[in-house]
Amino acid sequence: MDSNMRTIKRTVQSASTLARQERPKKLLNQIRNAIRLKHYAYRTEETYVQWIRR
Repeated sequence: MDSNMRTIKRTVQSASTLARQERPKKLLNQIRNAIRLKHYAYRTEETYVQWIRR
């Protein structure tokens, strides 16, 4: 019975680790990445992020 509990505990820990790794990026970080892909100026990026925060 102890080995079954260890296996279950290991499976739960693996699942929680996997869930943490697959967490989507926060909205502002996604927007920053999109702006950087378009090669906008840093100041433009900051302005857009400030607009979104408001």
